Amino acid sequence: MRHIDARLGPDTARPDAPAPADRLLVTGGQVRVLKSAVTGHRQEWLIEVGGPARLRAATASYPGWRLTVDGEPRPLAIQNPYGLMDFTLESGVHEVVLVFGSTPLRTWAAAISAAAFLLLLATAVWGRYHPYHRRLKS
Repeated sequence: MRHIDARLGPDTARPDAPAPADRLLVTGGQVRVLKSAVTGHRQEWLIEVGGPARLRAATASYPGWRLTVDGEPRPLAIQNPYGLMDFTLESGVHEVVLVFGSTPLRTWAAAISAAAFLLLLATAVWGRYHPYHRRLKS
C-alpha cells in the first residue's frame, strides 16, 4: 500500500524521475493505492481518494488506450509536455483500469495482413501442384 500526497511538490509527477512500480503519478490531491496490477497492455489500480485528485499514468498516450473508473468509461487528457495520460477522480474508493486495445485502423491493417498471408500460401500451394509446374520439371 502506498500513500501519496501531491502537496510534496510538482516533482512527484516528473517523468525524468523513475516511475513507481505501479506506474501511477499524483499531480493533485491525496491518494492511497490499495492494490495495483500492471502489465504491458493493462494497468489496474484500486485507489482510495480523499477529495478530488488529479492522477497521471506513467505511460505515453497512444491511440487505443481506454480508461474506465468503476466500470464506466472516462476521458483521458494530455495536460503535460511529456505525452502522459492524465485523469481525475472524485473522493472515495475506485477501481481504475487502463487498457490498450485495438483501433479501427489497426484492425483493418491486421485483416489485410492476414489476407495477404493467406494469398501467399494459396499461391505457393497452387504453384506446387499446378500442371504447368510439372511440365517444366520434365
